[in-house]
Amino acid sequence: RRLNLQEDTTSSIWNVDQFSLPYGDNLYGAHPHFVEIRNGKAHGVLLRNSNGQDWRLTKSGLNVVTIGGIIDLFVFAGPSVDEASRQYQALVGTPWMPPYWSLGWQQCRYGFKDLSEIKNVYNEYMRQAIPLEVIYTDIDYMHRWRNFTNDPINFELEDLREFVKTVHEDDRRINIIVDPCIGEAKTGEYKAYDNGLEQDVFIKNVGGEVYRSRQWAGDVAILDPTAKNIKQYFTDELVQWWSETGIQFDGIWLDMNEFASFVDGEVNTTMPSDWFENHTVLWKYPAWVEDDTKRAKINAMTAQEVLDTDFEKEYRLTNGGNREYEDPLNNPPYHVHNCVAGIDSFSNVQHEDTGFGISELIWGKPEKPKPLTHKTFDMTARFANGAQQYNMHNLYGIGMARVVRAAAEALPREGRPFMLTRSTFSGSGSFCGTWNGDNVGNWEQYRSGVHAVIKAQV
Repeated sequence: RRLNLQEDTTSSIWNVDQFSLPYGDNLYGAHPHFVEIRNGKAHGVLLRNSNGQDWRLTKSGLNVVTIGGIIDLFVFAGPSVDEASRQYQALVGTPWMPPYWSLGWQQCRYGFKDLSEIKNVYNEYMRQAIPLEVIYTDIDYMHRWRNFTNDPINFELEDLREFVKTVHEDDRRINIIVDPCIGEAKTGEYKAYDNGLEQDVFIKNVGGEVYRSRQWAGDVAILDPTAKNIKQYFTDELVQWWSETGIQFDGIWLDMNEFASFVDGEVNTTMPSDWFENHTVLWKYPAWVEDDTKRAKINAMTAQEVLDTDFEKEYRLTNGGNREYEDPLNNPPYHVHNCVAGIDSFSNVQHEDTGFGISELIWGKPEKPKPLTHKTFDMTARFANGAQQYNMHNLYGIGMARVVRAAAEALPREGRPFMLTRSTFSGSGSFCGTWNGDNVGNWEQYRSGVHAVIKAQV
């Protein structure tokens, strides 16, 4: 695949959790920026707009559609690629300075059943004298996949503490994962949830209640990067866990911050906790909206008109039902090409060079654009700063990355802080690193990863 955009293609900017990195689809980050070389001279353009967008390249030019926000356009005159890049960085920030140890080889994967498997991988690196600087542990280490916990059986505290000590004695580093949400729990059962409610750091629904989504930890409350107390809350939880447990990790890996959800929209309080089917929101406006004429008028409203209106709304969820009333935030008049690449299935194939069995994706025909709520929360959800998800979605990732970066800086350890984020926006690279997301370990995705690293340098 080529590095440059190809004609007659539409590239969407709408952050989404994308397993397998489907070619041509929108992915985890929003960077409405390009560099063009024309007649030997280069220039760059940044559309600093955080709403959903479609960029379509044709023979006659580049067409950009955005579903909201402002037009804040910057042109970087170059005339070389290097100069255009420097001018862009002067606006969004120069690259952060990571700790030296993070520039070496790092080992990471999801799916270790217990600490002994991680130990075996680490010890084999040591035995084979394979250069290794950092080893990661994914959510496998958590108890019920909750932040600031460890599995008391498979990642027993004393055993985990000793492993971290061994890694440090070998002059290596260990990084852990966190998610931007807190699992729901009964009062007194999970301190991080109780403290989050008390400090008011969770996103709210249109009724003003804590918004309920679903992720690894089950039903979860979503952390609000605009909340007044959010940085102090997250820093306190992380530093206290680091200090009290003695699991003195070196860096933090922030995942799922698009925000990624296992359901489309909000979770119903009556929905079984193991229900993971797709669903849609059914809107019920006040009784006066039952009038056909007024209902039609509401359905025809633009997204901005709805943002400027304060209807009293009730809503509920159903598994796959049609919307009772279409709301223009979750379904605006224009649909960005969200997740249009179809995945039919996986297959195991023998690679011709190695003979190894490798999982390959079988791509289906392009699908219709998914709704904005696909794999995330409702566009009507409210942030502490008064904004709604419709306008904040592509900024959620960078917002939570700043929160976690502040916590990383507060850890009582020496050296520069290290933090990776999955979801990004223009300027994220000025304070943290990023990883390219979930891949299936085949040659095509390896090639895509190389391309992604090169493009990140622009």
